[in-house]
Amino acid sequence: MHIKAIIFDFDGVCIDTEAARFMSWQRIYESYNLQLPRDEWVKNIGKAAYVSDPFVLLEQLAGRRLDREALDALHRNTEVEIADTLPLQPGFEALLHEAHALGISRGIASSSSHRWVDDHLKRRGLFDLLDVIVCREDTGTHKPDPEPYLAALRRLGVAGEHAVAVEDSPAGIVSAQAAGLYCIGVPCSMTYDMDMSAADRLVGSLEEVSLGEMMKGERFITR
Repeated sequence: MHIKAIIFDFDGVCIDTEAARFMSWQRIYESYNLQLPRDEWVKNIGKAAYVSDPFVLLEQLAGRRLDREALDALHRNTEVEIADTLPLQPGFEALLHEAHALGISRGIASSSSHRWVDDHLKRRGLFDLLDVIVCREDTGTHKPDPEPYLAALRRLGVAGEHAVAVEDSPAGIVSAQAAGLYCIGVPCSMTYDMDMSAADRLVGSLEEVSLGEMMKGERFITR
């Protein structure tokens, strides 16, 4: 089977922005002499909307009403500042360039917004290396539903059986596999202790992945 496309999740796979988001809220909590429990935050990873809303939890722990608009704005500004200091995840850029060199289509399927994903990719000079970017505005349902990956596949004109997904969370793995993609799991700093055993292949970093080698394997072989 020939690999025709590789589709990456964004947060935690391209840049460890999962950590940036957590650290941003943690700074806000610390300004109230509180701590954001990590086990609450990780409930949100891979989702398009909060499962455990950090603002609601902050109000509960603080025991008083707070200004949501102001704190959300502070969080957004801080998370961008932190994310901009972070390097690309190991192996991501090399894998992107390898795919380009092999003529393999490149895509993003993310639960985040276009503003978040596109801006980060543009600042890193990687935006033009992607053939399609699917974000939460583009689909009616979100991960773990397969629609984000199905939408990316439709835009690329590729069947799921000819595509590889790269995910850092259980919800993302479920989404990719339900769309028929072979899924590589690569934990980030916020998902390292999650159960990602459902992935078709689990790696410590994308430095361990070679598309050329995969295409020589039992499932992915050149025609």
